[in-house]
Amino acid sequence: RHEKNRLVIVGSVDCYYWRSPCHKCTVSLKRNPVDIAGDIQRKIIFTAQEEISAAQKYTEERKNKKEHDKIVIGMLSRIVEITPYYNYSTGFKTKNGINGAINENYSGYGIKFDGLDTEQLIKIVGFLSEL
Repeated sequence: RHEKNRLVIVGSVDCYYWRSPCHKCTVSLKRNPVDIAGDIQRKIIFTAQEEISAAQKYTEERKNKKEHDKIVIGMLSRIVEITPYYNYSTGFKTKNGINGAINENYSGYGIKFDGLDTEQLIKIVGFLSEL
């Protein structure tokens, strides 16, 4: 863009899942194009390869995570009926009336149970204490 008799040039790696920092330089419109190109190279493009590599790595990690999530949900679907659940990775329903939700966070997986009677609660807690 043109600003105060100078040309402002901005560059960054644009990736849907990852944002690189924006690099910019301002150059006079009266400067030699070769000098302008040198400024662009020195101030904007100097980290482009590292940022492109970081964006590709992040995209690959995200793809692997999605694949892992599909595998986990596929394994769970063999055991229980999978249902949508608001703000959770997936919900589930069992044949005996227990339903709930599974979520993944920074420390691992979390599970929420709904519809437990006292006996089922004691059995589940007992099972978990033996893991």
